[in-house]
Amino acid sequence: MAAGTMNAEQAADLVRLRAYLATLPDSEAKREIESEYVLKLILRGWSYRAAASALSLSTTTAHRRVQAALAARTSPLVDRYRELANARCDEMVKVLGVVIDSGEASHADRIAAVRAWVAVEARRAAALGSDAPVRADLNVRNLTEDTESELQAMIDAAKAEIRREQAAAGHALIEGGSR
Repeated sequence: MAAGTMNAEQAADLVRLRAYLATLPDSEAKREIESEYVLKLILRGWSYRAAASALSLSTTTAHRRVQAALAARTSPLVDRYRELANARCDEMVKVLGVVIDSGEASHADRIAAVRAWVAVEARRAAALGSDAPVRADLNVRNLTEDTESELQAMIDAAKAEIRREQAAAGHALIEGGSR
């Protein structure tokens, strides 16, 4: 079956899905269903525009649904989508590499190819999530005068946790250094 096409059963499922989605209020559940289906269509080779149209969404909304699913990793299709995005980036990088390494390409063409390469790698980072900010889980406490012993206990517990992690990794923490 060609990319962007579906058989009669899939078309009927899509009609039922659109009717069902029309009955739902705008909610997280509705957005998750839309995300899942957009991902399925893209993995079948559909463009964002075609997948969005099939679900009566704007292309921007379809893209946002997929990006939210990628960030939250709510769908088992996320890993397949990332593999597809990574493979597409690999193909683009191969073509750009030929231009960059070509002795026949002009200096301006090679510079343009390098810029395009950087853009492809930025897209790859976004698809893989490696450009996402690091999240930290912080405990905030209101300190009073008699919390010095509590604070020391928290420091000791943190050091013990670090030692356990280092030992599990095959390292030992020794007075600020590792061996």
